[in-house]
Amino acid sequence: MLVLIATVVGVIGVLASLAFNGWQATQLLKQLRLQWSMAGLSGTHQPIELLHGILRFFYEDPSLRPYFYEGKALPAVGDRRSQVLAVGEMLGDVLEVGLFHSREIEAAANHEDWLDYATFLMENSPTLDHLARAHPRWYPLLVPLLRDVPKDLSGPEGVQVGAET
Repeated sequence: MLVLIATVVGVIGVLASLAFNGWQATQLLKQLRLQWSMAGLSGTHQPIELLHGILRFFYEDPSLRPYFYEGKALPAVGDRRSQVLAVGEMLGDVLEVGLFHSREIEAAANHEDWLDYATFLMENSPTLDHLARAHPRWYPLLVPLLRDVPKDLSGPEGVQVGAET
């Protein structure tokens, strides 16, 4: 009889322990979901902040905007070319960060938005097109968005889009 009571008490203890472990696992899962959401917000916030920094250039000098949004050709020579290329490199970097973060952090849930924006800019900016072709290793996520590069490529591997300069 004593063995039976000890067995029942032991089973009750094991069941209580399992129930408590289940509750702990549920709480841990809630905490992980919260942290994942926070990572998603952070992953969204950083690229947007970087983009706002680039947009300030267009606010301060509206004549730069057409080089990126309206298909205006990259100047062939001079200080203006250097200025447009510098802004283009920064914008290309921001697009890379936005595409990477939105792809890698599922909680960000805005990859299609970044992809649409980057595609628009790549189609409307000879400057960004030039930079991605001239430096495909700098912009591996932008290379597939070039007009004449097959869409199933994920980067410059095996693609001759331009010589590194």
